[in-house]
Amino acid sequence: MITSTSIQKEITMPNCVHITRHDNGIIELKWDPALQEITKETLIEVKGHIGHLSNGKKVPVLVATCDFLSITAEARAYSASDEGQEYTLANAVLIDNMAKSMAFNIYLKINKPQTPTRSFSDREKAIEWLLSF
Repeated sequence: MITSTSIQKEITMPNCVHITRHDNGIIELKWDPALQEITKETLIEVKGHIGHLSNGKKVPVLVATCDFLSITAEARAYSASDEGQEYTLANAVLIDNMAKSMAFNIYLKINKPQTPTRSFSDREKAIEWLLSF
């Protein structure tokens, strides 16, 4: 079991995402349920914040999804690209239902992320996997 971590730094993009750097080196993204669609522009801004929180280094990223969140095709392509993954060592995406799991598997097959990317239903297992990088 992974012990709890303390928060080192946080950035909030109102009605969008809360970004946290934990003392174990993991950056966590928690999408705000008020956000209805993720665009490429949103991801560019998030990437900048990850770069700031990681001091420009590649870090493992834990992503918590929320209901009714969609992402544009342009944003999906960007998120899987080398440019979009500039500060990302590996991605663990928390998935809490079958519909999200199916959508995520389609994303993996079509967009083929450039960094190791997996989905998890268990937060502790996701963190354990991320810490292996």
